[in-house]
Amino acid sequence: MPAAGGLFGGRLTTLLGGPNARLAAERDLLRAVLDADGWRHQVIAADGRVLLGSADSSSDMIPRDQALPDWLAARADDAAAQAALAELRRAAEAGESQDAVLTLRDGVRWQVRVRRLDGHGGACVWSLREAELQEPGSGQSDSGAGAAAPWQQLLDDLPVGVAQLDAQGNIQQCNATFLRLVGVAEDSARGSGLAALVEEARAGQLADMLAAMAKDPQAQPGLEMAMRHAPDTICSVNLRVLSQSSGGSLGASSGLVAYLQDRSAQKALEAQFVQSQKMQAVGQLAGGIAHDFNNLLTAMIGFADLLLLRHGPGDQSFGDIMQIKQNANRAANLVRQLLAFSRQQSLQPKVLNLTDILTEITHLLRRLIGKGIELKMRHGRDLGLVKADQGQLEQVIINLAINARDAMRTGGRLEIRTRNRELLEPLQRGGDTVPPGRYVMVEIEDSGQGIAPENLERVFEPFFSTKDVGEGTGLGLSTVYGIIKQTDGHVFIDSEVGHGTTVTLYLPQHEAEAQPEEKTTVRARDLSGQGRILLVEDEEAVRSFSARTLRNKGYEVLEAASGDQALEVIEGLDAATPLDLLITDVVMPRVDGPTLVGHARERLPDLKVIYISGYAEDSFRSKLGQDALISFLPKPFSLKQLAERVKEVMASDG
Repeated sequence: MPAAGGLFGGRLTTLLGGPNARLAAERDLLRAVLDADGWRHQVIAADGRVLLGSADSSSDMIPRDQALPDWLAARADDAAAQAALAELRRAAEAGESQDAVLTLRDGVRWQVRVRRLDGHGGACVWSLREAELQEPGSGQSDSGAGAAAPWQQLLDDLPVGVAQLDAQGNIQQCNATFLRLVGVAEDSARGSGLAALVEEARAGQLADMLAAMAKDPQAQPGLEMAMRHAPDTICSVNLRVLSQSSGGSLGASSGLVAYLQDRSAQKALEAQFVQSQKMQAVGQLAGGIAHDFNNLLTAMIGFADLLLLRHGPGDQSFGDIMQIKQNANRAANLVRQLLAFSRQQSLQPKVLNLTDILTEITHLLRRLIGKGIELKMRHGRDLGLVKADQGQLEQVIINLAINARDAMRTGGRLEIRTRNRELLEPLQRGGDTVPPGRYVMVEIEDSGQGIAPENLERVFEPFFSTKDVGEGTGLGLSTVYGIIKQTDGHVFIDSEVGHGTTVTLYLPQHEAEAQPEEKTTVRARDLSGQGRILLVEDEEAVRSFSARTLRNKGYEVLEAASGDQALEVIEGLDAATPLDLLITDVVMPRVDGPTLVGHARERLPDLKVIYISGYAEDSFRSKLGQDALISFLPKPFSLKQLAERVKEVMASDG
């Protein structure tokens, strides 16, 4: 376009003035010149008014009275485009010439120029045209903008951030993806060092990467690091040599290319997978610990029962023995919580109405949380039925209420809400996915102190607690997690420090109608009996207590410390002395319980069996099928429970 001192020189004020014919002709001539070069031009005053414009700039695309900078600003949604436009405005105010290429929200790239008109009160010429591909070798440099525009667009569309660096690691140019990943505008990125854009803790390692490239251009180092201005973004950063000097090392004419790939989503998935593995490993460990503890507790409770047979309420030792038994029972409750977390407890599910359950325990909850906390119950209408173990479900609500109470030391509000919810699509929360279906939601919300973000991911771990030493076992939420998961449900926690916590339970709706409970009359019965029993238990204390208990009830008891010994006992039986019942532990070295039963049934097909185990029945029941001759007695059990189960199985028809 003509220079400011040519056709415009000194006449712009006159042209924009008087309405005589000669000036009108000159105005038309000026518009023709402006229209002839394919650009859209506007002469814009320092206050932003449009003084003059080419005909093309008054088309339907750009309204006649709208200034080009305003039109561009309304469509510059991208951070890089906004930064480039801000630089153009600055140049216009400073009287500098500036060129830029902007990609607007419709995907079209525009080449923009700003030229200052000296001597005309700060007026500038803004010129705009759509960026087009130049033919190679055409000689139209135009600062390279026209030729580079399509290639720049291709680079901007790449899912990988690309930046050209000099040998010192300073950014020369980059694509839009790079700017998005590092979280800065183009004018801030260009000329700055790449090390200044990554997390401060890893900047030194990036400098070492650059040094390694200087020594060995064939090296292709890479690192994963967070971005300093976008800390939630984790990228893999890889360096490659762009050009190499003849000396074999990076020189002044050499450069590098940095590639940034967003790894944030993958790192989040990896963290979720590691957390899931950790929870599974801890669950298996908890189950193993519970099994061993159950053996010890069975012996403690059993021998306490035997002592109570000789030391009645009037005996001076009675109180001490009862203390031993009561503490053993408390330990058994802790073990059950471990089994709940590891999802290895035996449940007795039945169809329940949550409204009825919550109504029944309301008074208990009020006593647990105290008078300083307001309890609100909001029951959903036509609430669906769920199938769960009632005792365990009540334990879930009680544990959550106690946790809420402990978070509200000076009082507050606890609200429990229920409602139906139908998911048409999977619900993704952290590492857990709730499949589509109908659910009954239970929300337990408190106004307590909340949970710090760094602790939120660990709250379901057993023995993890934010309470002071001696104020809890750290098994409350882990028990909730295990029970809900074993019921095929889902549990989520939302919390903000200072604003309380909300625990949300998703329980699958059960379509069948609730069956009325059958009322049974409990009557004391004679637990003595007759018959031959083979007792197989590798834990000597458990075997000793159980054998003494059954002999006291009138049974003949044969003992075996392993599956191998039990098979020898069975082989030594004759037809005149049959075996009426086999009581065996499930987990034993070499020959375990199910294997022993299989061999025994080959000789005694109608043999009745009672499995005893510190593990849950569910963990091996699927392997046994629905055998009516097989019963299960979980450890720890008392003298009475053992005698009742044996009496029940011996009296059954099979």
